[in-house]
Amino acid sequence: MSTMITGKKPIPFLRGMLAHYLIEHGFTFQEAYQVADQVRKALQKEKEISPKKMAGLVQGQSQKLFGDRPIGDGIFWEPVSRQILVEDGHGRHLFSLERLEDSLMVPGLNRDQAHRIAGQIESDFIREDKRIVAREDVFKAALKILKKEGGEE
Repeated sequence: MSTMITGKKPIPFLRGMLAHYLIEHGFTFQEAYQVADQVRKALQKEKEISPKKMAGLVQGQSQKLFGDRPIGDGIFWEPVSRQILVEDGHGRHLFSLERLEDSLMVPGLNRDQAHRIAGQIESDFIREDKRIVAREDVFKAALKILKKEGGEE
């Protein structure tokens, strides 16, 4: 098993931590596990790895398997506040993937499509360091992805 040396304390590579991180960035469970498994295989001969090399390895394996899908910074081992608040006329509420998925299913998307798009929107907000977004921003982000994937209709 490979260990990252961060200067603070050694952190063992855990495939589940990476898979969870990727799921939070819009990958399905199967996709996330596939990337994490490839990273684990690449690390089998490594005893120690630097955080920079680990993040690069994660990015590289993700690109190799799924192209240029955004995965954030690839630093899956550090805790990060991913709380996003959505502001509307009634105040601020926690961003909810499930609520957005349900909204995306109204026009006819299936659960997997809705989950992927909602995850992409959340990932984009996190990557852009948006912690408070207007409800209109969520709508625009969804519309942008839907237009890109399905055309103007």
